[in-house]
Amino acid sequence: MNFRQLKESDYFSVISVIDNWWDGRHMADMLPKLFFQHFHDTSFVAEENGQLVAFLVGFVSQTDADEAYIHFVGVHPEYRRHELARQLYDRFFTVVQDRGCRRVKCVTSPVNKGSILFHTRMGFRMEPGNGEVDGVPVFTDHDGAGHSRVRFVRELRSEPNIGPATDPTANTAHTAHTALLVIDVQVGMFAPHNPVFQGENLLNEVRALISKARQAGAPIFYIRHDGGAESDLAYGSPAWHLHSDLARTDADIVIDKRTPDSFFETPLQSLLQQRGIRNLVMCGIQTEVCVDTTCRRAFSLGYRLTLASDAHSTWPRGELSAQQIISHHNDVLRWFADVAPVESIGLGGLSGEYTL
Repeated sequence: MNFRQLKESDYFSVISVIDNWWDGRHMADMLPKLFFQHFHDTSFVAEENGQLVAFLVGFVSQTDADEAYIHFVGVHPEYRRHELARQLYDRFFTVVQDRGCRRVKCVTSPVNKGSILFHTRMGFRMEPGNGEVDGVPVFTDHDGAGHSRVRFVRELRSEPNIGPATDPTANTAHTAHTALLVIDVQVGMFAPHNPVFQGENLLNEVRALISKARQAGAPIFYIRHDGGAESDLAYGSPAWHLHSDLARTDADIVIDKRTPDSFFETPLQSLLQQRGIRNLVMCGIQTEVCVDTTCRRAFSLGYRLTLASDAHSTWPRGELSAQQIISHHNDVLRWFADVAPVESIGLGGLSGEYTL
């Protein structure tokens, strides 16, 4: 994949495909040629074998030198799971921060749920606005009568750990600050009288993620649940210990918790911040309780998440089978995380469609 700065000559390449990339919607009028003439040093394209597959158009504000603005981003439909938008944003962040910008802004439509989710994952926050659409704060009539918009802002770090550290157009692999969270894979979850659903398969997939993390040098956090003195998972009991198949090392970090939220009243957040972690890969037990709760909490804290679709498990509940619960949560949690099978997940630059 080749990344470079936008050129004026790219105008016709972009205009010729942009409507098709948006399923036939007429979008070309939003990108007049002046953007390609006057803002090419803060705008970028991605090419594969000479073919345009993604672009970003942005600029530094002429009114407020502390601010930069992303006007338009497009990714070829066949490349939308390749992290191209994220890499283009990171290159933009690097360039504008070098020019003294301290924040980046952009807008989207309140009906564009995909854009809202993407920007939230990228660390943008929604400005309060003066109205609301489907629970989302908006600025009513922002672009004319009936055209309300969601306004985003993201503060840039004084010493950023985002994007490439050198030339923003260089073809470096996307470097991420990623950790693996293994939730509640404890001996008691595999009790012979009531084992977790497909426990052996779960252990195999979790071990595969651990192996990827070790190869990449990504830190591994083991979350361990203490259910209280009357629980099967009482602190110090045989069932409370982490499963031996995890092959934990002294370099791994163990976090004890007492609620389904791995962040609540634990040092997890501070330890992640100390290590500059922005991205979390998540697996473990129990799908609809601790995995679900921790996933939603991590999202609200601004982490970019990947949930291993085949590396979390549970037990049947009422009329629902364990597989039904797992499948349901793989679908629902897409609002908060990329959901992908273990074989497609990479950590810290390993190859894979969902490399973080």
